Amino acid sequence: GLFRVASSMLILISFPTALFNSVGAPIIARLYAQGDRARLQRLLSWVALGMVSGTLILTLPFIVAGGFILSTVFGAEFHGANAPLLVLCGGALFNAFFGANAALLNMTGHQARVTRASGVSLIVLALTSLPLIILFDVVGAAIANALAMLAWNLLMWLDARRLLSLDTSLLHLFKSSATYV
Repeated sequence: GLFRVASSMLILISFPTALFNSVGAPIIARLYAQGDRARLQRLLSWVALGMVSGTLILTLPFIVAGGFILSTVFGAEFHGANAPLLVLCGGALFNAFFGANAALLNMTGHQARVTRASGVSLIVLALTSLPLIILFDVVGAAIANALAMLAWNLLMWLDARRLLSLDTSLLHLFKSSATYV
């Protein structure tokens, strides 16, 4: 029950990432088809910033008063869902930090790399879930999910860099901030 509430709230908290991916995908495809790598890189960096900012804004209330919010909305017995929710939010922030990596790979003909990353992520989830749940109960389930999300994103980010020489992460914005001002 606690994990279900936490994962349900995560859908709301992850909305900015889904929104930026949906809006960004056709623009990514167009810029790639036009060969406009400079604008594509700039877009990817700003998309990552939007994803992280939106996810962080939606996470902050749960950092400050998550137990109270969950108790008020779902009932007192769900106060304990905040700890796994915060772990899942950490995973969502990693997801946002790496930006539109899946959209980029999918829109540029590298969808097999997304499938591979999904398979590896599933393996990470399968291998870590049981031990982490045994050790940390519902928080362990959240940790396993966050680790799987991190593996998925890291693989796709590396593929985007290697195959397309593009950095989808927020880090690129700060590495090249003078370029964008």
